[in-house]
Amino acid sequence: MLQQLQALPKGSLEMVALKEKAQKAIAEYRYDDADALFDQLLALQGEETASVWASRAELAMTRLRYKDAAQYFAHAADALPSSRDEQKIAYKKQESCAWYQQGDEFGDNEALKKAIQVRTKLLEMQPRERFPLEWAGTQNNLGNALRALGERESGTEKLEAAVMAFEKALDVAKASGAGYYIEIFQKNIDKCNNLLKKRKQGG
Repeated sequence: MLQQLQALPKGSLEMVALKEKAQKAIAEYRYDDADALFDQLLALQGEETASVWASRAELAMTRLRYKDAAQYFAHAADALPSSRDEQKIAYKKQESCAWYQQGDEFGDNEALKKAIQVRTKLLEMQPRERFPLEWAGTQNNLGNALRALGERESGTEKLEAAVMAFEKALDVAKASGAGYYIEIFQKNIDKCNNLLKKRKQGG
């Protein structure tokens, strides 16, 4: 956290004061207070802060604060101009993974819904025609989030949507001759279909 703080430009007197407060909070192990002060500091910055937001997100991940990490990765993506599409997409992928981990590890269904939303957006950012394997990977990740949510909800809607996502990923993998991915995507389809079969049988 100190390294991230030092990486920020000196800026205005207001920023200097906030940095001093954050430094003191870190020294006193008041990390939540330091996080709040970081938020204020970064709000005063421009797009050059994207890497700092990303560093904060990675630190939050190590602290299992997946919600915070997801929001920080989102800030990192938003701080970049459209000309930095590749890095923006990378941050959005990390955001979606953070939401997924929050949902998967903490039973947070709302976080899974956010992972689904971000991954759906990623499909638009990486169209199949231009990025076939990346698109397929995102479809697979979308399927994983839908399946996780579908296992917790009644009915079959989410599980059926998961199968569709996996099948779309599989189609691209087959067309690309990507044997490794074909096996993974097929296993996901089979697992999801088994869940659907049990659900329809009342299991």
